[in-house]
Amino acid sequence: MTGSLFVQSIGFGLVTASILALASVGFTLQFGVSNILNLAYGDLMTASAFAGYAVNQAGGSIPESLAAGAGFGALASVLLNRYVYRPFVRHGTKLFGMVVVTLAVGIILQNILLGAYGATFFSYSFSTGRQVHILGMVFDTSQLMIIGLSVVVMILVQLLLTRTRLGKAMRATAANPSLAQASGIATDQVTDLAWLISGRCAAWPGSCSCSTPAPFNRPRGMTSSWSLWQRRCSAGWATRPAPCSHPSCSAW
Repeated sequence: MTGSLFVQSIGFGLVTASILALASVGFTLQFGVSNILNLAYGDLMTASAFAGYAVNQAGGSIPESLAAGAGFGALASVLLNRYVYRPFVRHGTKLFGMVVVTLAVGIILQNILLGAYGATFFSYSFSTGRQVHILGMVFDTSQLMIIGLSVVVMILVQLLLTRTRLGKAMRATAANPSLAQASGIATDQVTDLAWLISGRCAAWPGSCSCSTPAPFNRPRGMTSSWSLWQRRCSAGWATRPAPCSHPSCSAW
């Protein structure tokens, strides 16, 4: 491999890593707050990409497609947790049982998309913009937007978890849901908000990955879920957000 090709491969890796990092934020937030290993997460990413694709094909721009995908992902994520996953948890379904439930949900989503769009590939209609050369790497405008969006979202989520009242409530809920509820934290509402945020984090990489010249299709979801779980484990086995030790956490 020549030096030039190696440098360009690094640039491609940065774009791919930005998409996966953005998705991993939402995946980790879901598992950390609710203790549900949602293997349908990748399928939700794909469904959000199709929601954005529908807007794009109707004449919408890439920002409008991203907004549509984010709205769909956030709403679908909250409804999925509230009306599908939460009843199972309340009836005593353990972690492994919930894994089976999420796999079933993923298969359902895949087949819904298969029936709606068929087994083919799709691409967004958009202009990649001008090319930018940085340290021997070549990016287009859309790729720089993906990297920038990933960095901004990760910083905002970090600030949310460490500097806000809601973030403290999420960390308290992740550490001990029963104690958090006894302390006056509305854990169900906190969990809904966590899934709302994570749904947006699922939608953006789903749409962003389709805002590159590569086509996408229905089976992408399960592959994305396993990729995210592998990256989550490499960062520490199912590590949750750090417990909140601030006095305000017990005085929510």
